[in-house]
Amino acid sequence: MWQRNLLFFGLLAGGMYTLGANLLPPREPSRVTNYVGGAYREAEFLASVARVDESFHKQWSSDKVKPAEPANDSISRRSPAF
Repeated sequence: MWQRNLLFFGLLAGGMYTLGANLLPPREPSRVTNYVGGAYREAEFLASVARVDESFHKQWSSDKVKPAEPANDSISRRSPAF
């Protein structure tokens, strides 16, 4: 008889834990309080960015991709409303 009661309480505890985990909002990490942008100014990083840019430009020129025409003012004002 005690085994059945122990199983019942175990199931209750598991159900309560699952319910609490799904109803409580997730913990959010603390926000970054400082920003160090020095890594983005290093020569190695800038060189890799240049290589990526060059790769995109080569692909676009080989595919003859042309940029779209700039949107007129009425469309650019209306778009954020959607």
